[in-house]
Amino acid sequence: MAEFSYHMYATATGVPQFPMAPSAGTWAREMGVAAGAQSHTFHLADGDPSRYLDRSTWRALTVPWNMTLTVERGGAVIYAGLITGRPYDFDNKVLTLKHSDIWTILRDRFPFGTGSYAGGTFEASGLSWRAIAGRIVQRALTGPRPIYALPIVLPDLNEAGTKSLKIENFHFQTAYDALMDIQSTDGGPEIDFQPRKNPTTGYLEYVMRVGSTAAPRLTGFMAEFNMNAPRQPLTGVVVDEDALKQLTGVFVVGEGSEEDMVVGGLPVGAEPPPQIIARDSRIDRKHLKTAPEAANVAIAATAALIGTATQTDVSYVVDPEIADVQDLVLGSTFRLHYRDDFFLPDGYTDFRMKALSGGMSEIVKPTLRAVS
Repeated sequence: MAEFSYHMYATATGVPQFPMAPSAGTWAREMGVAAGAQSHTFHLADGDPSRYLDRSTWRALTVPWNMTLTVERGGAVIYAGLITGRPYDFDNKVLTLKHSDIWTILRDRFPFGTGSYAGGTFEASGLSWRAIAGRIVQRALTGPRPIYALPIVLPDLNEAGTKSLKIENFHFQTAYDALMDIQSTDGGPEIDFQPRKNPTTGYLEYVMRVGSTAAPRLTGFMAEFNMNAPRQPLTGVVVDEDALKQLTGVFVVGEGSEEDMVVGGLPVGAEPPPQIIARDSRIDRKHLKTAPEAANVAIAATAALIGTATQTDVSYVVDPEIADVQDLVLGSTFRLHYRDDFFLPDGYTDFRMKALSGGMSEIVKPTLRAVS
């Protein structure tokens, strides 16, 4: 069975730097959003191989933002986190490396392009959402100095379609926010940055995966589980049918104020059949300029929230005969079969993997959302 390994890479170029040996730590990836802060610890005076490095090299290997720590298995990259901090416990000689995935840096990038703020805009039309999303990231990787570059493999930036987008620079909408908006539109695609080693160079890079117009949801490996089997690699199964976010309608509020405020809701006749008593909500999108744009977001939000969010949290004891960790890209399907349970209906239920996290063991934690 392949083992987990840990390596350091240069963030800007993806050039491999040095193998690492943490004593403890966590990692996590999530579909279409930053997964949050993670960390790994290193006992520098307790048998860690890194203690044989001289101090200047050790410090250079862990410079925040400039270095990225990976979790790998069988030579494949499972997770890559940009170093965001390095608190050091002097008394115990323990260094903690804090890190976050590539989504985090997009919160600090604007799609202005090289030297173009004053009066500038980002505009695209006659393209697919995949091409527009790729162009936003391309702009975020372009700036007046080389420090903007990142090893992201972009999709086809000229893929034809019917979508259009205009972003006014004076809104200071980040690349992260723009990608969130694309994902939240009616028919908007899911977006992921899958870390990998370049097949030729072995350098770290990120493949930007974007759903298509015909199939906006990203897909991956399918793993099937008989939940009545005597030996079960899925443990701690909790099926949570959460209705706190379930709604029957959404107002989307755009730019302006008071009587001039842009407001969009579900067009008459477009309301989905109600499943519950009325529960309405409001979403602010202050960069939206027209009611049709706001209505488009309202349609997507209502479709996403009209039903309960059935989520399953499980622990998966990795079984390579079913699915190894490197097989489980975000969007993979877990097909669970139940029979004669006290509460859950008989038959198959398909869940999509929306997030994956782990520590230092052979147990990982997929977050699964029922396919609607």
